[in-house]
Parts: sequence; structure tokens; C-alpha cells
Amino acid sequence: MSLIRTGLVLGAVIYMMPTDTKRQADLIHSASDTLVWGITYCDREPATCDQAKATWGQMVEKAKFGAALASDLAQKWSEQRGERQAAVAAPVKTINDLIGAEAPFVPDVAEPDAAALDSAAQWNPSING
Repeated sequence: MSLIRTGLVLGAVIYMMPTDTKRQADLIHSASDTLVWGITYCDREPATCDQAKATWGQMVEKAKFGAALASDLAQKWSEQRGERQAAVAAPVKTINDLIGAEAPFVPDVAEPDAAALDSAAQWNPSING
């Protein structure tokens, strides 16, 4: 698609070129004058050119800052992602690992009897009748 579009634009430019030698010479003269005018702009307007150079310098500094910021953010994101992946891959710590116990940790609380809890529950329709 890009090749077709380029071909069409190039064809339109070629089609609009003059075929008369006088008009071709005028076109060459006009194009060269425009080029010289653009190149010598700073000679004619030094104050504007100095301001443009200062603005360009500021834009370059801002672009460097933006690139450094984006690089730092990408690096921190990558490091955090690596830490998350390492945390997922790390073995899960048990309570024995956390307290440093050699023997398995057994809580002192007796486990409740599930049948006794179910029979005493308020939601049990067989009790509430």
C-alpha cells in the first residue's frame, strides 16, 4: 500500500513539472532562491535564530531528561518484575521456618468437634423445629 501511495504522489509531482524550457528554468531559479533564502535566514535574522537555538537546546535537554526518566522507570519495573518472579519461585515459608523451630509447630488449642457445633447451631432447622 505504501509503495502504491508513494508511486501516486511521485507520479503527480512528475505530471505537474513544466515541459516548457522557460518555465523549467523559472522553476529551477525559484527553487534555488528559496533554498538560499532558507540557508541564509540566520544571517538576516540573528536574534530570531539565537532564540531558536536556545529553544532547541531546551528541547534537547527535555528530551534527554524524558529518555532518562523512561529508562529508569523501565529498569525499575523490570527489577520489580524480577523480584516478583523470584518471590513466586521461592519456596513457601512455613510457620516453622518463621519461628526457627526444628520440630513441627502444633497449636495448643484443641480442635472443636464439628458435630457438636452443627447440632448447637441456630441455623440448623432440626433444632429450631
